[in-house]
Amino acid sequence: MVATAGPSNSLFFLDLSGLPTDPAELKARIESREIEGGPPGDAETFTIIADLLRETYAPPALRAALYMIAAELPGVELIGQTKDPAGRDGIAVAYANAGARHELIFDPDTSVMLGERFVVTDATKEYRVAPGTVVGWAAYLSSGIVDSTSEIFRLEDPSQEAGHEDTRPCDEGGLIPPQRHPVIPREPGHSGLR
Repeated sequence: MVATAGPSNSLFFLDLSGLPTDPAELKARIESREIEGGPPGDAETFTIIADLLRETYAPPALRAALYMIAAELPGVELIGQTKDPAGRDGIAVAYANAGARHELIFDPDTSVMLGERFVVTDATKEYRVAPGTVVGWAAYLSSGIVDSTSEIFRLEDPSQEAGHEDTRPCDEGGLIPPQRHPVIPREPGHSGLR
């Protein structure tokens, strides 16, 4: 993985193309904190998996491996059907730690991450609110390729939901290529790829 950056104080992106797609090898690199730093433990491993799934350029085989690692991580639970912070139908998985539950919400058809939510599970010194209170959230509405940091990506059809393939031009002659997306398995033995 390579972090590509421009001049100081500019944006950069993580080049995920060199990461292994074998779940065991990828898990070892995540847990050793080679890919992204952080403290040891399964809560941080879940956070790193979420960080990598948020990347729109994560290849489908990498996304599938990340789903497999998350599914086998002790403490990860299937929340099931839910709505994301924008009101879209999704399926959530979560990891609870230190008084809060980090939920990842995915499109049930494409497995694209629709959003995240942090929900208090136990009142603690850090969370002085009732259990069940949402203390943080994000909704990912669209993404695309732009030519500069000042350009804003806009769907030609605003009614199109995030998480579906978009093969329409987003700039002069540039296309967002269609991709196979991993799908969250609904039953054991499902390959997770379409």
